[in-house]
Amino acid sequence: MSTGTLPTVADAFASYRRDVIPAAATDVQVEECRRAFYAGAWQMYLSLVLQTADLADAEGERYLEALSDELMAFKAAAG
Repeated sequence: MSTGTLPTVADAFASYRRDVIPAAATDVQVEECRRAFYAGAWQMYLSLVLQTADLADAEGERYLEALSDELMAFKAAAG
């Protein structure tokens, strides 16, 4: 379900499923993780599209940098 060379949300979840969710996870656990993953992707999409639509370029760049900083801090804390 790829769009050529650009990964889809499904591609990203498949990678997450393979690399993060334990192989012994139940179908219910996998489905709950998938729902949370897609909810996060949807929220990020809304943030990127809707929140930046009316921003000047410099403001949009600062917003994207702030999102990046927040995500990198989470990744560092999560290990």
